[in-house]
Formats: sequence, C-alpha cells, structure tokens
Amino acid sequence: MDKITFLNELEQELDKLPRSERDKVMYEYEEYFFDQESEGKNEYQIIGALESPKKIGKELMARNAIVSAEFRPNINTIVRAIMASLGMGILSLIIILIPMIFVGIFMFILLLVALFFSLSPLLLIINGIINDNFSFAISNYLFAISYTGLGLLLFVIIAKFAQFVYRVILKYLRWNIKTIKGSAVE
Repeated sequence: MDKITFLNELEQELDKLPRSERDKVMYEYEEYFFDQESEGKNEYQIIGALESPKKIGKELMARNAIVSAEFRPNINTIVRAIMASLGMGILSLIIILIPMIFVGIFMFILLLVALFFSLSPLLLIINGIINDNFSFAISNYLFAISYTGLGLLLFVIIAKFAQFVYRVILKYLRWNIKTIKGSAVE
C-alpha cells in the first residue's frame, strides 16, 4: 500500500465524521507523512509503522462518538458511542454489551415497579370496581398513597442511577480505547 492509497482508505473510513474533523485528521496524517519523509523514511516504512486505516478509522469514530455523548447526554449518543466502541474488538463486545443488557433489564424492571407503585391508588380503585369489592377502609388508601410516594422516590433513584451508569459507561469507553490503543502500540 502506498501513501495515496492509505490516505484514501483512511478518508473513506472517516466518512461519517463531520467534515471539519475529517479534514483535521487528514491534515495531521499528511503532515505526519511529510515529517517522516523529511527524516529520510520512505512511504512504505511510514505505513508499516502505522495501524491500518480501518483500525484508525474505528478508533477515531469511537472517540468522536464518546465526545458527542459527553456533550449531548441522551440515549442515542450513548448507544452510538457503545456501538462505535464495539467495532474495535470482540473483547469490547463481551465487556460492554453483556453488562449493558443486564443493567438495562434491571433498570426496566425498576421502572415497572416504580410505575406500579405510583399507580397503586388508581389500581386499588379499579380493583374495587372490577371485583365489586369497593373498600371504604381509609388505611387501604393511605397505604396506596404511601406506595405512590415510594414509586416517585424510585423514579428519582432510577434517574440518578441512570446518570451514574451514563458516566461509568463513558469512562469505561474512554479507558477501553486507551487500552486497545496501548495494546496496539506495544
């Protein structure tokens, strides 16, 4: 592979990056080639010392997705960051995706419990109407209202837990990229 082929493949791998980012990366690699050639290395030696354009592209796409997730915290950006990091290796798939599935299931179950608790007074009334067993005991309604409070508290806890998970995911993804980059250099 020669320099032109390398740079063309790299630009194709970076196709989904914003134009300014892609231009910046391409300029850095062209400058790197120029510096190395001025030190007397030929383009084949320079390319031999670099990672493949595909690997460089995946790493840069993952970094860009993580930065995007940091500045625009929502489910789309974090999923995009996770998916970009998954492309970097099979170990990422095991270490990222499997725990995320369990955390997602856990949070979904907590949301259902919180919703059930929050709607408990309504469920108590509906149960009385359906079963023709309407209760006039005030303690039942007081318990239902306390469950509503517990449900609302659970919603707050879930929101805080989601923020914590979001930060942990971003930290892990940054660490994962550094680890993969470090293992590739060694």
